[in-house]
Amino acid sequence: MTEPTQSIDHALRTGKGKLALDEARKYCAAKGATRETGIEIARVAAAVYRDLIAHPVHEFAEGATHELPQEVGPLVAKALQRLISMTSDWEKKLWDLHTERLARELRDWVRAKHIEGAAANIARLIALVPAEQRVKRAGYIGNVLATVINNQKEAAQVVAHLARNPTTYKLGNDVVNAIDQSRQKKAGELGSINLENLEREFSTLLTSTAVEIKGLLPEQTLVNEPDETQLRDCGDVFRSILRVPILRQEPDLFMDATALLVEFVPKEQSATAKIARVEGRTYAGLGITAKKAVQRTFMDLGQNRFFCTVYKGWAKEVLGTPNLRPVVELMGAMRSSEFAEFMSAVRSDSESMSAAGGALNQALGSMAGEAAAEDLMTSLRTLLGRKRIENADLKEAERLITSLGAVVKTPRTTDSDRTRIWDFLRTHIPEDLGRLACHSALQCFATKHEVQTQQQYHFAVRALVRGIWASDHTTAHQQGGERQASELGFREEIVQALIKIGGREPDAVAHAADPLAARYGAPYMAAAEVFEKLNNPAFLPILERMLNTTLMHDDKAQSVYQQEYFWDAATQQRKPITKEKLLSPIIFAIGTIGTPAGLAILKRYQEQIAIGKVANPTTEVAGFMAKFLGDNAFAGVTEAAEESNEPVDPSELQGLLKALTKWYILSGAAKRRVAKIQALSKLSRLKSLDSLDTIFRQLVDKDQMVVSAAISCLSDFSLPHQPKLIRTLTIDTTIEQLESKDPAMRVGALKLLKEIGPNRRDVRDKAIAFIKRSDRREIRDAVVAAMKNAGAGSGTAGSDTGSATSGSITSGFDTSPTVPDSMNTLAAKQQYLAARRAWIAGGKKGDPPAKPEGMD
Repeated sequence: MTEPTQSIDHALRTGKGKLALDEARKYCAAKGATRETGIEIARVAAAVYRDLIAHPVHEFAEGATHELPQEVGPLVAKALQRLISMTSDWEKKLWDLHTERLARELRDWVRAKHIEGAAANIARLIALVPAEQRVKRAGYIGNVLATVINNQKEAAQVVAHLARNPTTYKLGNDVVNAIDQSRQKKAGELGSINLENLEREFSTLLTSTAVEIKGLLPEQTLVNEPDETQLRDCGDVFRSILRVPILRQEPDLFMDATALLVEFVPKEQSATAKIARVEGRTYAGLGITAKKAVQRTFMDLGQNRFFCTVYKGWAKEVLGTPNLRPVVELMGAMRSSEFAEFMSAVRSDSESMSAAGGALNQALGSMAGEAAAEDLMTSLRTLLGRKRIENADLKEAERLITSLGAVVKTPRTTDSDRTRIWDFLRTHIPEDLGRLACHSALQCFATKHEVQTQQQYHFAVRALVRGIWASDHTTAHQQGGERQASELGFREEIVQALIKIGGREPDAVAHAADPLAARYGAPYMAAAEVFEKLNNPAFLPILERMLNTTLMHDDKAQSVYQQEYFWDAATQQRKPITKEKLLSPIIFAIGTIGTPAGLAILKRYQEQIAIGKVANPTTEVAGFMAKFLGDNAFAGVTEAAEESNEPVDPSELQGLLKALTKWYILSGAAKRRVAKIQALSKLSRLKSLDSLDTIFRQLVDKDQMVVSAAISCLSDFSLPHQPKLIRTLTIDTTIEQLESKDPAMRVGALKLLKEIGPNRRDVRDKAIAFIKRSDRREIRDAVVAAMKNAGAGSGTAGSDTGSATSGSITSGFDTSPTVPDSMNTLAAKQQYLAARRAWIAGGKKGDPPAKPEGMD
């Protein structure tokens, strides 16, 4: 901008339209009265007009035709006339909207029995029209009062109040009488009036006007960035609406302009509204290009200090009123720090806080800046500092965190402010508030994680991992919707966040997931998805524990309250999650990670299937196994060279054994169970002889989940491919413990024997030998029953397995114990004496019992 044009601009901005004309004439004299000169002057004046400075520009445009030389004057006037005409058009529409709003408020004042408020509205409606039209407007007001059908007594009181105070409301008797006559006449015709339509007139007019604005914006099908023309047209429409209150010096019209423009401010619909298919704001129906144009226009308005000052001055009048919420929302859309002081005033007033609701936090998040961030953090600190946090408090805390997330994500936030927010959340949100911590990680930490400190990053990882294992509160009748388009449901967002940030330190993700891996359920699908995408060997031990837990789980044993579901988008139904559903992602994640350790896990699973220890896999799982192990993955297990075990670290082994033997006095049953199960899972891979006795002692643990884990571990020790020494020792110890003095150990050993397979060739002979030598009948019967129930399908794979059938289990041997002859004679004498006593007690009826051989 040159110095002469700067003089024109300054004169217009300071309200001196005639001075601007003088400067324009000087500019024409210096540059020449050419078309280019006229275009430059018009551009300067239009820029001032677009900054909502109206009066001097109107004065300038009116004088331009006559006072500017040659073609410059008409050209400038024509260029400005387009914007001036647009303002005039929206002035009429805004007045109509204003009138309907006052009529709606009048009904509300009457229903609330607020006589003074209703009278003030009537006075305002009358003042909007010229004196010659006031009687006609009075008839309209009387019709409005008549529609408040159940409050005609209060309506009559309003009219009487106007008649008693003519000077206060500046209404003559003719106007008041016209109002009352029209009210009484219309009240008698209410049977033919659709009252519902009358009540909705303001909303209908508002909606139709918003739709008209929508038609002036870029088409819904456009998805590109808005160009200069699209931005200019959108800005001209919005500025024309906001220019009317300034031009006509009617600040009350700002309320109607706000109600109209807030239709183009994004607002998320509630879940209830979505289910009921209630239409949202007009913004939701805009295309991508139009949405971007609207957002940039609002941000440009926020840079206009003149407008922000005027709007902020008017907004103080609506503090504490129901009209405050849309004002706060519009301020948030403009993202101007000019409104920070106003937001603090809202926060400090309880009535204003109640009126603004959640819009205040959302607006502060959109505004960003140090002041907005500090306001949000102070509110969150106060909320979390309460002795008792209710559900409503948690929801409010979530809204505050969402707003802080908006501050973190915007590029207008400095790195120092972003770090301060991260530190605040890490130190003030307790990790036992799992959902709140997870929400903060999703909203605030899942962006720019590369610059976070170790403490901040680890907090986010722990919160997200725990969020995966959080309970699903989705009800059975609730539809999946967009948020459950994935089978992972609400965990999908958490999974994507972990995949995004987890690559920085996969070990941190593994460390956070390790204590939770024993908790069976739907989280396994989400965790497997994360581990597969991050593709790091650190996750293999956790995946193997998840695999073993899933294989041991019995779907039939869980109650209906434990059953979890997933949303099937294809059938639009909620279906139960079974162990087969969980196996697929776990196996796929292990195979995708690969490495020798991962393939070894799959081979162990393959061997368990082959010997009948676990059920045959589904087609999907079998396909994954074939993909990672080859097409002959289930051709059977042949006797091969014994695999060498992993090298055992003595310190690691001692740590695992200590976890099984230590006292968990202050830790709680859950922590004790998790620690022991994790240790047993790791020991099953190490296959150390030094751990055998300690693992057998876990068979008498009071926690049945620990007992099951110990049985699974020992059964792995006895698999055919294991070294002969540890395999034989495990089987022999199992048989030996069947005669333990501890009943719990005998029960555990019997379960272990069933798990190993009593009909395996290397086990069957030892079991038969035990039956022959044992003198405890109940144990002998239990082992025989186990062998019969195992049937022909048990333990038939490999060189160490047999092919016994249930019919041949006890053939070839006597299940009664072998005892000395002297013991048999003594037992016969005892039976004879007992029978004789019974014969005598019965009156010696019949023949006496016969004496056994060898008894005199």
